[in-house]
Amino acid sequence: MKQILFILGLPRSGTTLLQRVLSTSPEVDTVSEPWILLPFLSFRETGQNKSIYGSRPAQTALNAFLGEDHRLEKSIADSLRNYFHLRYPGCRYFCEKTPRNLLYADTLQKWFPKDRYIILNRNPLNVAASIFRTFENGVLNPYKFQVDLNRGLKKLVWLNRHADQALIMRYEDLTGNPYESLKRCSDYLGLDPPLDPSTTPPNLTGEMGDPTGQFSMTDITSQPELGYLTFIDSVYRKRWFLRFLEKIGRRDFEQLGYSWEKHSQALKQHSVVKPIGIRDLLCLFARKFLEMLTFRVLPRRREEIPEFIQY
Repeated sequence: MKQILFILGLPRSGTTLLQRVLSTSPEVDTVSEPWILLPFLSFRETGQNKSIYGSRPAQTALNAFLGEDHRLEKSIADSLRNYFHLRYPGCRYFCEKTPRNLLYADTLQKWFPKDRYIILNRNPLNVAASIFRTFENGVLNPYKFQVDLNRGLKKLVWLNRHADQALIMRYEDLTGNPYESLKRCSDYLGLDPPLDPSTTPPNLTGEMGDPTGQFSMTDITSQPELGYLTFIDSVYRKRWFLRFLEKIGRRDFEQLGYSWEKHSQALKQHSVVKPIGIRDLLCLFARKFLEMLTFRVLPRRREEIPEFIQY
């Protein structure tokens, strides 16, 4: 292995599909979401881990000991690179695609500045609807994925503004015009032969991975630009998506390459009748009960509260 190739994007934004297509190249080796970097990337951040020995005091002691000395981080990065090289000696690129690497994109670029990065954007409204369909069986349960839809989305916008050496792509372009998108990919990576969108991408090995992107998709097919509207079948869902769009903000939404006016108007004009679905209502009640239990019955430090409750 000569270089690590990182694919960075939100869950359900086409990263698994792109990874599978890249794996058709003889110059690229990969596995489905190894998650190997996350414990190391987060080892100096408070409130990220729990342990039987007491992670909070250990974190305090660790940061006090290391101070501004970043040689340990460099050693860890070098060790990880060496491990990938030893495990995948015959390839030019090892493709590391773990969606929540996005949460530590700035640290990742500091540790691996000479490696390759592909940033894959997808309309956040379609991302949210796809997450609920895929992982929550069609229930609007944003609390479980706030880390992705809040912090992850902010990191994605940051990457789009600070990705000098990276290749930025859109999921809509990848699925709508795969020949042009994969040509850009092949040119960026110097792949010979170039990627062929007509080649059926293989399934990947590994325990983790998106069940749809990993197994269900057998070829590259375009998706409706306003596909999220089919998920919005109640006043409750419409209000949530409108608030989500407002929270993203016009500037960041357009930074990702999408028209604020078009999608804002589409949401406002979308007609719904029922107030709220039964399953969404049960999920909302469960959320309120969990909030009451966490904040009133069992008060605790904020950093110990799960992040999906904090937001």
